[in-house]
Amino acid sequence: AAAAAAAASSGWLLMMAMLLSNLSTAVSDVVVDAMVAEKSGGSDALEDDLQAFCWNALFVGGALGSAVGAVAMTTLGVPGVFLATSICPMIVAVAALSLNEPVTVVDTSGTSAARRTVADEVRSTVTAACNPAVLVPLLYIFIDGAVAPGLGTVTYFYVTTELGFSNEYLSAMGSAMWGVMLCGSLLGAAIFIPGQSSYREFMWWGGVVKIVMSLSTLVLALRLNIACGVSDEVYVGVSDAIETAVGRVLMLPFLSLAAKLTALNPGCEATLFALFMSVYNLSNTAGSYWGAAVCAYLGLEDGSFEALPTALLFRSLCMLLPLTLTYRMIPDTVATRKSTVDASTKAKSEEPCHLKRCSVFCGT
Repeated sequence: AAAAAAAASSGWLLMMAMLLSNLSTAVSDVVVDAMVAEKSGGSDALEDDLQAFCWNALFVGGALGSAVGAVAMTTLGVPGVFLATSICPMIVAVAALSLNEPVTVVDTSGTSAARRTVADEVRSTVTAACNPAVLVPLLYIFIDGAVAPGLGTVTYFYVTTELGFSNEYLSAMGSAMWGVMLCGSLLGAAIFIPGQSSYREFMWWGGVVKIVMSLSTLVLALRLNIACGVSDEVYVGVSDAIETAVGRVLMLPFLSLAAKLTALNPGCEATLFALFMSVYNLSNTAGSYWGAAVCAYLGLEDGSFEALPTALLFRSLCMLLPLTLTYRMIPDTVATRKSTVDASTKAKSEEPCHLKRCSVFCGT
């Protein structure tokens, strides 16, 4: 009884430690978004370059971490690996002490800097998020991620139990995917050019590509790759690499669109960008629960994979829904803050004289 109580207590402590660790990572992520928004200074080109730099740094760090982790596990053991991972956030904290940024207050509501509270910031963020120009793309992002059932867990059990893939092979693939994501990010930066490419068309064609790529798992479940003489290891490795690279390419217009829309709302850029990313993550979580419900309905949770092709085909069909909404909910382009201000100034300068007089005398 005492051992069970100690195990339960240590389990709660571990869960709380992991919760605080993820919370600190989320806070740091929001701060990075705020720094990117501030450093860009309203420049679209600089903002896109900073976003690409941050993501590429993440991929390089992930690849290095995977390579070091494979060696550290055999040399340092489990306690040593956890100790090394706990030192990394401390390095980030020390590096943050070198940042020298003056506090800049952007007042958009007439409230003085001394009287602005958290409630004022929340109110500004809610007002910006309720703007149809922001709210409609947010709804599309949620629908796009939540409408297709997530079948990653059942697919993992299928390749490990049914196909016999080893954890070492899957771990090596996971390490290699960091490099693939970096290549996909660089390829996407060459294909999608913010300010010139259409968000609407790129996301629509991206949805078509995602549907085609989702059928690759269906080919594996139907064993069509074996019929064509391609082994499971080769097919899974190549298809996952292509799907990962394509996913990174298709992520760039979303990041660019989120950055452009948040830049139009000065004073809450970081919070609004974090809202975009939170909705994106929430949609994936909703898709996972939706996938669990589909698996339960088809009986896939019992270790039987006969209905897996049906679930995969249903997922591909569900992905058709966002295609019908892309041209309705995603803008073709987004006017920058600078161009919006310039257009407003030009429109005011071109007002007829009698309208100018009316605005003066009527106070409108």
